[in-house]
Amino acid sequence: MNPREPHAPAAPVSTLEEQRVPITGIGDALRNLWRRASAEDPQLPLHRALTMNFIAVTDTAHEPQLQEALERILIRHPCRAFLVLLDEEVHGLQATVASQIRTLGASRVTVLEMVHLRSTDEQLAKVPGIVRSMLVNDIHTHLFWQRPVPRDTGLLAELAELADQVVVDSAEFADPAKDMARLRHLEGPRLVDLVWFRLAPWRRALAEAFETFSWTPTPATHATIRHGGAAAPSQALARWLEEKLKAKVKVKAVADEAPEREPLALEVEWGDVHVLVEHLVEEPRLRVTTTRGDHCLLPFLRPASRGRQGDLLAAALDLA
Repeated sequence: MNPREPHAPAAPVSTLEEQRVPITGIGDALRNLWRRASAEDPQLPLHRALTMNFIAVTDTAHEPQLQEALERILIRHPCRAFLVLLDEEVHGLQATVASQIRTLGASRVTVLEMVHLRSTDEQLAKVPGIVRSMLVNDIHTHLFWQRPVPRDTGLLAELAELADQVVVDSAEFADPAKDMARLRHLEGPRLVDLVWFRLAPWRRALAEAFETFSWTPTPATHATIRHGGAAAPSQALARWLEEKLKAKVKVKAVADEAPEREPLALEVEWGDVHVLVEHLVEEPRLRVTTTRGDHCLLPFLRPASRGRQGDLLAAALDLA
């Protein structure tokens, strides 16, 4: 599903939530939620439809963003979710559990079983052991790391061992190129960067421009990427151009009020061919202009990415 398409109206949802539960009682609390849901409306049978385990690690500043992302995910991916929040205001390690049930015709379906863990930095080391024992067997497990990459990646590596796929958003990293290089050393799970999903319209627009001429490795291809703070996507786009076209790429930061998650412009020069992709931020669209020798082809417009992080995250999970 295209992240820009409107979603169909969701089925009626009811939520069962307990306040705080002991760490050792999380399993019992989840089972109690099932019993409460069954007793809530005995006339409608209750089913359980979970397609994956979802682990997310973030901090309190990003909690609303993560909750929104989870709602977008649930439209397509019923799951058992473990939301781990770093919160230095809590004492020790705290847990709550919740579930969501959708009414579908003459039955009800559990689409979310959530374990919400709040932890200080000192207590985070206990999280992998807690999560490991609660994972639902025989379905995929996905880890979403929504924090800067720490100096010590031990905890991240432990959680990654539990997952089939690790999803990050390098647009939030302090040093995207260096941090992504460190993450690529994680063994086992597939690593996915949401930056690539934001760049998909750029790659498609450039590919369409290249259909107007026959590119060859010689003469050399030169490219310039300008951005107003979107270092991670600009660097990722540069690596892609270097790989696909063997291009010599310059990445330039400019003083401009620009989106932090996409470049402002891309210029590609090959012989007498000049391709310019401009980000019309207000629309938002990409305008592509191709000049060959002494004539200019008619510019064309293509939609830029409008997907929010939750939509892009759901799309990444679709590909697993």
